[in-house]
Amino acid sequence: MNAAAALRNEIVRHSQLSFQRLNIGGIPTSKWPNLKPFKAVDYAEYLSKMQATKEELGPSYDNTYDVEKNYKPPMSGGEKLSRMFTTFPLRDPAYLVVIFFIIGSIDFTINGAIGLIPIINPEGASPELMAVWFPTTIFIGAGFFLFAGILDLLGAFNAENGLMEITKNSNGGKDLTHRPALLGSKEWSWGTNGRFMKLLKSDVAFQSGFSQFLAGLIFTISAFTTIPGLFDPMSPSFPLIAFFPQVVGGFMFFAANAVLAYVEQDHFWGFKPFSANWQSGFLGAGGGLGFMMGGLLLLLSDFPGAAWASMIGSVSFLLGSIAGWYSVMEMV
Repeated sequence: MNAAAALRNEIVRHSQLSFQRLNIGGIPTSKWPNLKPFKAVDYAEYLSKMQATKEELGPSYDNTYDVEKNYKPPMSGGEKLSRMFTTFPLRDPAYLVVIFFIIGSIDFTINGAIGLIPIINPEGASPELMAVWFPTTIFIGAGFFLFAGILDLLGAFNAENGLMEITKNSNGGKDLTHRPALLGSKEWSWGTNGRFMKLLKSDVAFQSGFSQFLAGLIFTISAFTTIPGLFDPMSPSFPLIAFFPQVVGGFMFFAANAVLAYVEQDHFWGFKPFSANWQSGFLGAGGGLGFMMGGLLLLLSDFPGAAWASMIGSVSFLLGSIAGWYSVMEMV
């Protein structure tokens, strides 16, 4: 559900592995570069330079790596829950993506509840409710999904622009801390940084994020069909114009999140119900399936079934977004 967060996590993980494997004690620097392509070196020359550095620094040279001092335990569930309600990095794209998805999902859940009123309580379905608030909530929800998709792509393009900093921890060891490229910072770029085709061809998380961006765009375009007077609901082509985009967009949300859940698994059958990332992808896929089924049932003129499918899909997507919020708090 969050390509920017997935790419950032991968960069940080590889940088930390590289950080732990190298003897960094004698390196006089506070920055740690992102991974670069492999470049062959002359081993004899490299060994000679390292020996010269060791002799120059003398007793101050320290090439040991204390595992206990430098061990940084993963953030506990309680810490992540606490950060969800105390930390608000509003310039961090990975955080904003999940928050926009949550707001959009809440709005679609409200829309689903409005759609169910004529079925559950026909007397409570006022003309104003169905003519004004029903299309309005569709527009708002689709807009937030679209903004989330745009920010997700921009965050992915800027994932490599963050800085890795070496800092001392409370144990006297060294930590590798990631400082992401934030909106409006000097590291942030509003362009693709030449990474669009590279990521589209090779990165599953980005492919899923791009699919969700297109799904949000399709939802936004199809929302215009709910404007009273803009299209003729009695036209034979109206169902295809109004409902088929929901089928396509819902399928794209389903496929994107199903892939994200699958890549979290070690095996095809190895579900991870206790992993927040897996929950986010699985529930997001359920949400996409609900949106898709809602569109299909509308094409079949099953309006009660479509209302229930859309409602269930909205709630599932909301729960997946909350799981993504919990997960992303470890890296923001």
